[in-house]
Amino acid sequence: MIQNPQMMKTIKLRMEKKMNKKHMIKRINKYIAGVLISCMFLTLLGCTGGDSKDVYTEEFASATTALKVGDADISVAEAVINLIINYKSFGITPDNMLTDGKSATELALSNIREYNIMYQKAVEEGYTATPGDVESINKVTDSFMTQYDSILKTYGITRENVHDVFNKQLIYNNYTNDKRVDLGKRMYEGYLEALKDKRFVEMYQITFPLVEVDSEGNIKTDDAGNASTLSDADKADVKANAEKALTDLESGKKHEDVAKDYKVEAYSDVLNGYIGGFSDEINSAIENLENDEYTDILETDNAYIILYMTNNNDETTKAAYAMGLARDNLDEKFESEKQSILSDADISKEDLLEWNNIDTTLLAKKLAEIK
Repeated sequence: MIQNPQMMKTIKLRMEKKMNKKHMIKRINKYIAGVLISCMFLTLLGCTGGDSKDVYTEEFASATTALKVGDADISVAEAVINLIINYKSFGITPDNMLTDGKSATELALSNIREYNIMYQKAVEEGYTATPGDVESINKVTDSFMTQYDSILKTYGITRENVHDVFNKQLIYNNYTNDKRVDLGKRMYEGYLEALKDKRFVEMYQITFPLVEVDSEGNIKTDDAGNASTLSDADKADVKANAEKALTDLESGKKHEDVAKDYKVEAYSDVLNGYIGGFSDEINSAIENLENDEYTDILETDNAYIILYMTNNNDETTKAAYAMGLARDNLDEKFESEKQSILSDADISKEDLLEWNNIDTTLLAKKLAEIK
């Protein structure tokens, strides 16, 4: 008897489930420029004035270094622009400044560090904004300037300052997206190479349950989670049906029609995997099967099964499996490589020049005045 065979799930079904996942969801402390630009469009609101007293002059905001990131001097203007984006996106007000405000401020600092470091790498590799990029940057800049006109003037922030920030962020986004795609391709090729000696197969598994199942093929369980097994008499009937099905296959009847004839199509399905990836009993039973050949009746804990070989050298399934492995591990691998780059340019206390003098509570107050 085969005890709990660990048969691989259908690769196609597996890939569909993966495609349905929101694999583009980012952790809140990892900034992606395109995401924040979209978020900004949703949160930009009209300005109604507020305190007209200038906080900074244009000269001070543009020429004064708020912090250093690698070889780059980040101006006070760029720092304030990022604080505005984060504070508005996360709803920071004077009331929650002592709680949520600290996290939003740290996030802004992390964002500035990340996109500037990666922007420098992108420029070194020849990245520039395309004509289409420039058009997008101009639209975002104009919208930002219009919606935050009064507060930007109060902080001495010019259109050039805003444009420069969004230009950096867009190039950063293009660069990291390209690196991610390139890494995914390399990982896929690596997994494909590692699997070159594996022979993948596609089979149709005709399943005759030895437990009670519902109309969708799910095993019924009691309150303790135990499967509801059939009586010995019912098991004997199931075995008899499996033997008749085997005879039908021997007579040339199509495997899917056999499943329908015995009303087990809800429990039967395509099974993909590679020789050596199944249980020892199944590996032994299928390793020499040619296409359109099938096994004898095999008994598992919960069913009698017959495996019908539909493709005994399935390169498509092998490629899909390699792609699935690459997708499963891409996020972690890409984040590791990115953090390796970022770790070379940590921000020290000595790098935080004018940054610590920015009155973030005042900025939150002025943003709260925007209706």
